[in-house]
Amino acid sequence: MTSSPSASLLDYTLLFAIGVTGGLGDIWIFQWTRTPRWQWLFAASAVWMLSLFLFAALLMRGNRTFGAAFILSTVLHIVLVVLCDCAWFGTRPSRTEWFGMLLALFSIVLLEIGHQTESHLEANSQSQNLAAEIPNEGERPE
Repeated sequence: MTSSPSASLLDYTLLFAIGVTGGLGDIWIFQWTRTPRWQWLFAASAVWMLSLFLFAALLMRGNRTFGAAFILSTVLHIVLVVLCDCAWFGTRPSRTEWFGMLLALFSIVLLEIGHQTESHLEANSQSQNLAAEIPNEGERPE
């Protein structure tokens, strides 16, 4: 699961897109429940399908475990929905709810620290294995 900076950028872009499309799907389904317009339901279904395809693309890249990818995209999804709920629908979360959201955001930091540490350790292990296979000067390979 080693990743280069460009791979990480693409992973983050995919995670952000998954969170946004999933959040939009939720917002639009909520809008559908408040109006008699079926277009909201169809739009929500289409954007959710896009979110699923993006999630599959992220998993196929192999740079994230299933659990970490799910948690990261879900937290971004939740943050978007809560911000939209506050901005457009006037909801005011309690202090406990805000604290819970801060913990969720902190989980992203911890997951990324763990991912970077694992990638770094894996890269070091691979370079040590490669160094062990290279013969020293003056030695002849067998």
